[in-house]
Amino acid sequence: MNWQQVFLLYKKELLEFVRDRRTFMIMLLVPALLYPGLIIVTSELAAKQMATQAKKSYIVGVKKGYENSPLVKKISEVKNFTILSQQKPDFEKAHVFIEPSDKYQKQLEALDSAGLKIYYQTADNSSRYVYGEVYDLIDEYSRELVKKRLLELGIKNGFVQPFNILVEKVDKDVEGRFIAGRILPGIMLIMLVVGCAFIGQEIGAGEKERGTLETILCSPLSRLELVCGKYLTVATVGLVSAVINLVCMGLTFSLMTKMMAQGENSPFAGFSIPLAAIPAIFLCLVMVAFLVSGLTLIASSLARTVQEASQYMIPITLFLSLPVIFSSLPGVEFEGMTRFVPFLNFCLIFQNLLIMKATFIDVFYVMFSTAIFAALVVFVLIKIYNSESALFNHEGRSVFSFKRSLMRGKNSPETSDSIICFLIMLPLMFFVSTSLQQIGLRESIIISQWGLFFLCSLGFMVYFKINIRECLTLHNPGARNLIVCFLLTPFCFSGVVLLSLLLHRMGLSAPEVETVDLMASLTNNYGFLGSLLLISVTPAICEEVFFRGLVLSGLRREYSPKACILIQALMFGVAHFSLFRFAGTAIMGAALTLVLFRTRSLICTIMMHMIFNGLSCILWAHGFAEEKAFEAVFSEWKYFIIFGTLTGLSLFFVLKPKEVPAEQLV
Repeated sequence: MNWQQVFLLYKKELLEFVRDRRTFMIMLLVPALLYPGLIIVTSELAAKQMATQAKKSYIVGVKKGYENSPLVKKISEVKNFTILSQQKPDFEKAHVFIEPSDKYQKQLEALDSAGLKIYYQTADNSSRYVYGEVYDLIDEYSRELVKKRLLELGIKNGFVQPFNILVEKVDKDVEGRFIAGRILPGIMLIMLVVGCAFIGQEIGAGEKERGTLETILCSPLSRLELVCGKYLTVATVGLVSAVINLVCMGLTFSLMTKMMAQGENSPFAGFSIPLAAIPAIFLCLVMVAFLVSGLTLIASSLARTVQEASQYMIPITLFLSLPVIFSSLPGVEFEGMTRFVPFLNFCLIFQNLLIMKATFIDVFYVMFSTAIFAALVVFVLIKIYNSESALFNHEGRSVFSFKRSLMRGKNSPETSDSIICFLIMLPLMFFVSTSLQQIGLRESIIISQWGLFFLCSLGFMVYFKINIRECLTLHNPGARNLIVCFLLTPFCFSGVVLLSLLLHRMGLSAPEVETVDLMASLTNNYGFLGSLLLISVTPAICEEVFFRGLVLSGLRREYSPKACILIQALMFGVAHFSLFRFAGTAIMGAALTLVLFRTRSLICTIMMHMIFNGLSCILWAHGFAEEKAFEAVFSEWKYFIIFGTLTGLSLFFVLKPKEVPAEQLV
């Protein structure tokens, strides 16, 4: 690879970006003006609004007969509160209504708890404000009443308050940095996406739209050099944008905490990032910038227009918000597998660096794992820029014209249409199945599986004149393949369970409560055969028709078998809506796709899917969950189980498609 040519392209792309002075100045000046402006304006407006609200006059309604009670007199001492006697709540005249119980006075005299009901409007700001003030006054009066009662009985206050707790913050100097560690990484990731997205759209989809991409492809640059040049450009601009935003935000944040009256008591008083942590933070930020820039460049390279590319940035931004949220959950620490999860490890190492708890090896884990994912992104980019169909995916490839008379019959849908079908089916499956579970578990499974996966798939193929037999690869697999698949499935099941046990020991297994409740509900209501039909037979037919039938037939048009197996694994894992079971379902999806490629028959995958789910039902019927069934014997027979599973999986190589006429092959 000629790095001189890469640098020339890198320099050319950066110069074009800098020449657009308006955009360049916006990137520099907006953060410097935006953060101080937002914080100053919002803080001043908030302070003014709070002062204005505190000066207003408010009316507190009290039930007739209790106007002269000590509690009401205490409330009336507030200068902007007026007491109004009412028989029942009338919020046109009062903001809050207090209703003591019928035995209110007798209960107080008997040293008992007196009933007190407060009415207020949650959708009215004045009512909410008065409720908060009145509640605090009642709480204060309650404490005074307790002291008075104890004094009358000759009991010391320590009787009801045995401990006088004093809290001493031993690490007050790092409190602000700890809180900032929960906030700043997320903002940095978002700023990275924003910075990378703009330049990525311009040098990716923008060049397609302007027609200048063809000129660059005709240059002596290799596709690898082209990818590296664009990749470095996007990463540089994104990193600079993130650093500018971070510096401006940090300076504004630090100055504002000093300007605030409560700055000395604020955890952010004197907030600053430790100088020793800045180099490590910057190195990790550089690696994350490379990964984010790669994701945005992939999305932009697959888009046809800048507008379409901008829409692709929305899911990327939402995706990056997940590790930010997860890193703030209690109990999530920089340990185990979290050290290698992209973006999550950055958020966690950032938190540890701010409080000076990170080590050199921790930083190395983040940089090394992020570099591997960035290398995978570069590999995908090279594949995209080596594919003419991916670079020049112009209009006219989709069958979604909806004018059936103009359609021509075909053996499979277009690749883009099969992906669109999956993306439409995914939210439908989630919302429909979740809503139907309120009606009944059986109805939810039947309607979502047979209604969405099966009938919608068949309806799509019929309407768009797709050959159902060829799309679903409904070929005769032959007796040999059926027998091999029958013998292969238990080993696939064993492999998935072994993976679940491995993840369980790494602390990544799913709680079994949901699975246990599901199987118990089905078995108790419909018996073993009923649960077998709902869990084993129904998903095997319906899901295979959709995933290994409609979707896979479209993917095979443009992707290699290896790419199809990977995409199907991701789709099948995501479609089960479980983070902890994603690995197992994804591997099963990949195995079923591989079987389809080797047998060229959907009948084999339906049978394997049916047996796989049936084994879960059988284990449950004998009183075991999947993991528990293997946990009981794994410690004693682990080497035999592992060896047997690996040996049994070699049956994949025995599968061979039955000889069929060439015209029947998809």
